Amino acid sequence: MSHRLSLIGLLILSVLLAVGCGKASMSFEGDAFAPGEADDDRGFQPGTPDRPEQTAPPQPGQPPGEDAAGHTCVLIPGVAGERQLALGQSMDLPVYAFSLATGDELPGVEVIYDVDRADSVAAQLSSRRAVTGNDGRASVRLSAGMQPGQVRVRATAQCSRALDLTVQVLELPTGGLEVRFRYPQRSLYDVRPIEVAVYTEAEYRCNDRVNPAARLHVAEDEGRTVNSVVVFDSLPVEETYTIVATGRGQWGEAAATGCLGQVRLVEDEVIPVEIDLFLNPLDPGGDYDVASKWDFTNALEQSGPVGSLLVEIIRITENPGQGLYDFIINRIRDWVGGLVGGLIDTFLQITGLANVIQDAINNVIYGNETLTRILTALQDIVQVVNNLEVTSYMQIGKMYGDYEVFGIDQWQGISLYWRWDCPQGSPPGCGRIPLRFDQVDLGILEGQWTGRVVGYNQLNIDRHPVDFRYGRLILYMLESVLFPTLLDQPGPIRIDDAIAQLVGCARLADWITGSGDCIRFLGQDVLCRDTVENICTGFINIAFGGILRGFIQGLQFDSVMDIRGHCDLLNETPNLSVDVLDNGEYIGQIFIGNSSAAFDATFCGVVRGPNSEEELVNRCLP
Repeated sequence: MSHRLSLIGLLILSVLLAVGCGKASMSFEGDAFAPGEADDDRGFQPGTPDRPEQTAPPQPGQPPGEDAAGHTCVLIPGVAGERQLALGQSMDLPVYAFSLATGDELPGVEVIYDVDRADSVAAQLSSRRAVTGNDGRASVRLSAGMQPGQVRVRATAQCSRALDLTVQVLELPTGGLEVRFRYPQRSLYDVRPIEVAVYTEAEYRCNDRVNPAARLHVAEDEGRTVNSVVVFDSLPVEETYTIVATGRGQWGEAAATGCLGQVRLVEDEVIPVEIDLFLNPLDPGGDYDVASKWDFTNALEQSGPVGSLLVEIIRITENPGQGLYDFIINRIRDWVGGLVGGLIDTFLQITGLANVIQDAINNVIYGNETLTRILTALQDIVQVVNNLEVTSYMQIGKMYGDYEVFGIDQWQGISLYWRWDCPQGSPPGCGRIPLRFDQVDLGILEGQWTGRVVGYNQLNIDRHPVDFRYGRLILYMLESVLFPTLLDQPGPIRIDDAIAQLVGCARLADWITGSGDCIRFLGQDVLCRDTVENICTGFINIAFGGILRGFIQGLQFDSVMDIRGHCDLLNETPNLSVDVLDNGEYIGQIFIGNSSAAFDATFCGVVRGPNSEEELVNRCLP
């Protein structure tokens, strides 16, 4: 439409600025007055209705792009042919402004409308002032009274000569419409009010691929709810009509629409019709700042024997005496076996040495402030690394149609919460530890997915992989954050070195065996100082330096971390775009070797903008 109007403007311009060769008058073909329509009136005569006064050819020395009177634009009517209006009805009176210099449409031109009362029957304008849009179009609405006759309206602009528009108000045979609505999706999303516009079929049809709001309607009204009845009277029966209904959502968006075409009226009768309203899908296309919270509570424990070992070793901190005692005694039984193993069982049962050893270990640990702090911290570490806060940048676009979409979710940062030094009643943000990806390599950390919009405001995200080296995150947290903090030493500190400093195997052996080198029972050395120290040291080296550290370092959830999810789409503006991704949920499976574990996450996002970071914190990170 815009290109065609530009061509029309150039045609007008070429004629207005042409220097006549032996001709003092000019004529215009119909297309010059009404884009897309033919005009039966040939000729451009001064004072003729719907024509501006004749523009004289440019004079010598006249600036380019101006006529002799100094005008730089021209107004032309937006509708060609004779305008007819039934008594009591209304219609739009559009005009277009074109530049005399370029022939292009002129936006921002103020057009003043006036009814010539001396040459018109009773009529009223919706406004005296209109401003042209990007397409050069301006319009007001004319409402006819109950007296037949002619209405002459003059449109003027500062840059143009005046344009006269005439409308014939006729006493035509008329009928009426009684419009009701069917809307089965009301329980999903209610809409109100329901705006109804009536178009002639020549102006708009239901299968036209344009916004009906851009076309001229002959009548409009609205109902409060989908149960309302909207009635139109005094519509000319000679026309065939199209009825368009628009249900407004919570934010004023066109949430539901319906169209009924080929409607014919009967003179002096009111025809009942029903329009089916259908929800329009929200458009989630755009860029979002997203915050998500990931729960890996069961991931390690259910990820096979090595993952279970990690959990059990960390759980030793809940009762270190019991945990280390069980480990040491089991190793002794494995090594000595036979008769001596039976003697140890008898010895432990009779003497209660089991409790003595456990108490001894606990006394050593809990008598040392640093050891006590490290045990408490290790008890926290499982929760710290199992509950992650992730911020990401998500892009969503349409694949085809209104429903199928694709997305790219790029992780920007990870935060853990270790509320070690947070006093009671501290704000939720206390203990937050943000990690930069230049500090630790956690993988690609990007998810690419496909999905679809269902039920108006639901986004379903298909299953997709994310490369996430979870073990490196655990190791970084232990060796670069927790141990340096508790030992008051610069990090990183290897996990086996830290445990060796904290436990002190020599001190532990001295405490268990007392002043002698060995504990004897029935003439046998059943537990010696060197044995206890070697077992303790070996336990730390193997469990923490070998198995545990190797497992943690090698643990990574790559393409075996499969995710799918969904979220609510919230629209808080009068269009159908999405402003907030709300109540998002991810679920997935992590496969490590032949084992798998379930995990879940929640997420929330806001459309990117100047204040999106602040809005993300307020809405998604309370």
